[in-house]
Formats: sequence, structure tokens, C-alpha cells
Amino acid sequence: MTIVRLVAALLLALYVNYLTLDRFLNIGGFTQNLAFSALLVGISTIIFLYGKWFFFMARKTEKNPQKYYVFENFIYPIFCLNIFVLPFAGIGFVSVFYFVSAIIFMTLLLDMNGSMSHMLWKIRFHQFSEYPENGIVDRKVLGNTQFLVFSLIFIMPLASLVIKGFY
Repeated sequence: MTIVRLVAALLLALYVNYLTLDRFLNIGGFTQNLAFSALLVGISTIIFLYGKWFFFMARKTEKNPQKYYVFENFIYPIFCLNIFVLPFAGIGFVSVFYFVSAIIFMTLLLDMNGSMSHMLWKIRFHQFSEYPENGIVDRKVLGNTQFLVFSLIFIMPLASLVIKGFY
């Protein structure tokens, strides 16, 4: 069931990104907008995975893992999969369509008991594959990962503003 929810969220992200590119840029054709949407969803998926791995490690390592609860379950999924939509859509982002899609993202990626984070932890790659299977890491590693995740979340939309100028 978790995989179905992830695939549905990725397809919805692809659809939202495609509609945003088609509606607000009106430059490319169907294939170009679909390919660029797939690239944006791929990048945001990697950012999403890094965040889920960080939240898994924080849940296992921290004494008070609930401090990330609201951010992990409500803000992060919406922000992460829509990370490139806001710079392209601008003020058009404030609409019923984006609000409803954000609610659907949040519902699909809600991880109340941590089962999705645990499943994604099993398929980790890059530097995360070096960490123990139980997810308990040093505070320094957790701090570095937190810096990486939050800097990606805030730097990537700025990068998409630059990409928008070239697209």
C-alpha cells in the first residue's frame, strides 16, 4: 500500500508540474513540457528521499522526535513535491487547483507510524548506505543531514528561477 501511495504522489507531482509548465510558460510542446516535468519530479523525489531518511534518523536518534512531526507529515511532502511549481507559477500558485493538489499530496504521503520512512530507509543509497540499519546515528551526522535537507529545500526553488529564465 505504501508503494501505491508513493507512485500516486509521483504521478500527481508529474501532472501538477506539467500543468504548471504548460499553463504559465506556454513555450514547449507536449513532449518538451512532459520531459522537463519528469526531470523536475525526479530532482524533487531525491530531495524527498533525503528528507524522509533524515526524519527516520531523527526519529530513531533524538530524545524528542516529535519536534519534527508537523514538518515531516504536513509541510515537507507538500513543499518537496511542489518545490519547482511556485517559482514557475508565481502568484498563480494561489488557486483552488494547487490547494487541492497540496491536500492530496499531504494525504498520500502522511506517515503517522513511520512505515513509509522505514520502507524508504531500506532502499537508501549514497552516503546514507553507510549508516547503521537501525538508523541511530551520531548527532553530528544528524546535524549535517539536517543542513543538507533544509538547504536543498530552500536553494532549489531559487535555482528553478534561474532555470525559468533559460527555459
